[in-house]
Order: sequence, then structure tokens, then C-alpha cells
Amino acid sequence: MMPTKDVVKDIYFAVRNEDGTYGEPILIKPIKGKA
Repeated sequence: MMPTKDVVKDIYFAVRNEDGTYGEPILIKPIKGKA
């Protein structure tokens, strides 16, 4: 199952830190049926 482009984009922005580096996407997980 591949996430949608919108989901990928949301995760991409979610893991970006304010200084422009990237954090690990631990807290952001796509969950079925949850917004």
C-alpha cells in the first residue's frame, strides 16, 4: 500500500525542522480512519 501524494507531502513537511534539517518521522504515521 502506497500513501497518497498528499499524505507523503504532509509527512515531508511534518518532519522538517525549523532550521531546515530533517527529523525522523516517528510521531507522524498515517493511520486508517484517523485524520
